[in-house]
Amino acid sequence: SIGVTLATVMSLYETITHGPHAWFGGATMLLFFRLAGRVLDGAMRERARKGAAALMEASAPGAMVLDGDGTARWRDARDILAGDHMLVAAGERFAADGLVLNGESRIDAAILTGESAAAMALPGGAVLAGMLNLDAPLTVSVTAVGEDRTIAGLARAMEDAGQSRSRYVRIADRAARLYAPAVHTLAALSFAGWMIAGAGVHQSLLIAVAVLIIT
Repeated sequence: SIGVTLATVMSLYETITHGPHAWFGGATMLLFFRLAGRVLDGAMRERARKGAAALMEASAPGAMVLDGDGTARWRDARDILAGDHMLVAAGERFAADGLVLNGESRIDAAILTGESAAAMALPGGAVLAGMLNLDAPLTVSVTAVGEDRTIAGLARAMEDAGQSRSRYVRIADRAARLYAPAVHTLAALSFAGWMIAGAGVHQSLLIAVAVLIIT
């Protein structure tokens, strides 16, 4: 901010007085890189947010759940409870995490694991919300619902990654704590040095501003 302000003020002064020096380009360049960094950071965060939203939308909105009398009724995903028994037909996604009670089928878990090859779901095996049942109906005992599901945890991790500061940003911030004072000190020493050497205030200030822009 100090560099851009001084460069702009000095450039305006030089332009008004028909001086030979003007650094509008330098001030614009500094602002460009600053704004470019913010745009890239915002794009990364938005991409992480959309990825988390898409992941949550991949799980089924609900499932057929067996009541105590053995009747199967549709329930929204938010109404399914741990311990319920879901009936998941071939071609349906799981609405909650659970263990297979009855049936055998192939499962597409690519949305969670990235593995394109289908895996077998056998009695006693674990299945997760968002996975796709490929071949045959399965009866699943629900073990985790809502925010306790694995897919919800992955979505939270993606959102946290998008909101948190990366290791490289933290390193840059720590370096800036030393770099900024060093640059300002160098500019001040340049101004003082040229004043002591007999240069005028105008020329000394021009050199100090040039040091700020270059460094």
